[in-house]
Formats: sequence, C-alpha cells, structure tokens
Amino acid sequence: MKENEAYERWREAQKAEFDFWKFQKRKKIPLPEESLERYEKCLKLVPLSITNLTQILDVGSGPYGGVSLFISKSCLKLSIDPLIGKKEFRNKESVKEIDSVRAVGECLPLIQNSFDIIFCVNALDHSYEPLRILNEINRVLCRRGVLILMVHVVTSKEKIIHRILCGTIFQRISFAIQRLRNFYLINKFFFELSALAFNGLDILNDSIVHPFYFMLKDVVAMLNQAGFTINKIKLCQSPWNYKQDLYLVAYKHQSDNPYAIVRK
Repeated sequence: MKENEAYERWREAQKAEFDFWKFQKRKKIPLPEESLERYEKCLKLVPLSITNLTQILDVGSGPYGGVSLFISKSCLKLSIDPLIGKKEFRNKESVKEIDSVRAVGECLPLIQNSFDIIFCVNALDHSYEPLRILNEINRVLCRRGVLILMVHVVTSKEKIIHRILCGTIFQRISFAIQRLRNFYLINKFFFELSALAFNGLDILNDSIVHPFYFMLKDVVAMLNQAGFTINKIKLCQSPWNYKQDLYLVAYKHQSDNPYAIVRK
C-alpha cells in the first residue's frame, strides 16, 4: 500500500471509528460487550504484580480510557488514542484517576524505558503504520516490562478478499452507509442484513475501520522485527466467524524465550 493511499485509508477508518464510538454513546453503552470481554482476558494475561508504583500505558485505548479503567490500583495509568479529548466523548467519570493524551501510536510523546506494562488492545489493525507502533512501544517499554497485545487475525483467504475490496467503489458505498450510524434503526437493519450475507460483505463492512488484516504469522513477524520475544499466544474465536482474536504476551530483548500457542 502506497504511503498516501495508506494515510487516506487510515483517515477514512478514523471517521468510521469516530462514528462507532458516537453511536455507542447514543445507545448509552460507551463500551460494547465484546470490548469488556477483551479487556478481561488481557488483564488475566498480565504476568506481573500491579502495585501503586507500576506504570501502565494503553496504546489505542479508544476515547474512554480502555483497559486502564479496570485496574483498581492507584498507579500511573496513561491512555493514548487519536479520539481522546474530542468534545463528543468527554466524560469526567470515565477518565477518573486516568491520565490521557490525544496522540497516535506511531509517535508516542513519551521518553524511552518508562512503562512497566503496555496494553495494545484491538488497535494495531486500525493504525496507519503498525510496525512503527510496535517499534514505539518497544522504545517506551522498560527492559523488564511486558506487552499485552490483542488483535484480530484471519486466514489467507480473508486477507486476499480484504486487499481486493480496499479502496473500491463498493467499500466507499459501504462507508457512506456507515456514516448513517447515528440513526439506530438504519444501523440495526444494515447489520442484520449483513449478518445474513456471505463473508465478503462482512469483510467489506469491517474493512472500513481496519486498514490492515493480519494473519498470525504477520503478527509474529512484526513483533520479531520490532525487537520483541513472544512468551505466550492464545487464540479465541471472534464474534465474527471469519476472524480469531489473538492475545499474546511479549517481552523485549529476550530472543531465547519460546512461545506457546493455546487454543480455546
């Protein structure tokens, strides 16, 4: 994907992401059920004891603080996302005891080796340059720190369909429909209709907010390239039947540490 094309895809994805969270707020459900489940699974993977001195970063947290909302310790919890601070999502209760910065993961405004635990939950495939995000996470993670990553993975078939559909007139039509999300009945009808269709239509709709589709080997390769060693991998079935949810624990500068795949 060319640089300008990739940036335009990311901008379109951000518009759709903005609409998604705005729609959730209209439904008075800021965090959807699948997000709550992801955060719960991610927290169970943390191998460190969280104390009041632990420093936690959430990259791509969404506008409300993400996984840090579920950590009760009075430690430093910093959330970073491009949507943070927008007036449509300002909620004093949601950001209580959480510091937040409006920024992108590709350029973290943080000093190196400054965080003990970094979460990146359902954000890498929404990004502009995923490898650059992993490089930035490696830079700001402490030497003995841990990365908890969650991202969707697909098979080669779905990845090919995604590449074919990206940027086509069909996707632009689907994006126009997505812009109508503020009307609940239209949104509900569209997604019920989409659920009855074949995977290609689902991918067309889903690829609006996902500039990238990854296979498991893609994620492993990017982490290795960014200087991470994978300690544990867990694959769970996603609510979308053509995807799996990948959860993993990774450290930096420990290349002799093997990883294990756990399927559920």
